[in-house]
Amino acid sequence: MMKTLDIATAFVKGEGVRWCPKCGTELELSQKDPWHNGVFCPICGSSYSWQHWAHFGEAWLWDENNTGLVSFRGDDEEVDIPYHCTKICSFAFSVSDATAVRIPDSVKIIEPHAFANASKLKHVTLPQGLERIEAGTFMGCDKLKHITIPKTVKYIGKDAFSGCSSLQSVYFPDGLAVIDAGAFSGTGLVELKLSGVALLGERAFAQCPYLHNISLKAKHIGNACFAECRALHSVKLSEGVLTIGKKAFHRCTSLSGIHVPASVYEFGNQAFAGIPKIEAQLPKQLEEFVKNYRFYRAIIEDEKYYIFEESAKLRYYEGGV
Repeated sequence: MMKTLDIATAFVKGEGVRWCPKCGTELELSQKDPWHNGVFCPICGSSYSWQHWAHFGEAWLWDENNTGLVSFRGDDEEVDIPYHCTKICSFAFSVSDATAVRIPDSVKIIEPHAFANASKLKHVTLPQGLERIEAGTFMGCDKLKHITIPKTVKYIGKDAFSGCSSLQSVYFPDGLAVIDAGAFSGTGLVELKLSGVALLGERAFAQCPYLHNISLKAKHIGNACFAECRALHSVKLSEGVLTIGKKAFHRCTSLSGIHVPASVYEFGNQAFAGIPKIEAQLPKQLEEFVKNYRFYRAIIEDEKYYIFEESAKLRYYEGGV
């Protein structure tokens, strides 16, 4: 069951009200003359007229516990979510006109698609303590320019930032474990620095037209992870990378060179296909694997099995197991 806050009625009845939007302190309405005296926060000193609170009630829709934000319907461009909020529900800001949203550290859960297609959103501050960014959370927010992922986040879900075409920079913490399928596909990222990630999902950074520089330490690079990033010209893979998936760098046509760490033991089909002039340095133990890959039996008859184009220059170095 969901309810809206009827602040005007609360004034009439002399009931206690809500929380200060600035500091989160629970407030009480003036018992003497609420229409004139409104409410005063004893902690931060903010004061609010009953009109402020009436507008607050119209703009915010809460769940029955008054802690889960169901939707924001206000016309404010800059929004501070109240401190009593612990959860932002799916599609809460999808029809909002907000350009900036600050989420307090009291919020522990942001449900899938909470900000999806928020067409005017440019800035968002995520709370410390957040552990997951769920599927489609910011999908289609095409004005969003920068995001800092809190160090507590371990998982970024499927299509979480997909289609954020103006998203040029993202700060990724070292403790991040999984970036799921399509999470940053079609974004405006210019460079990418990742360390210690266990898994990059399928098409996680595919079709990013401005991505030109990657520094990466991830155990598993998923299928088509960076496919069709046509501006990509520099890729640094650190030791610790184990697998590079099918079509992982497919048609990254600006990529002229790649050094494959000795820790890599497996490539997927066509991992570096569509890059005719690439020069690759490979660990010696992969030489036979690369040469013989064409002779693997195709599951689909018309599928070509190879890792590099015929025109690629391959050099093997001693190292690894």
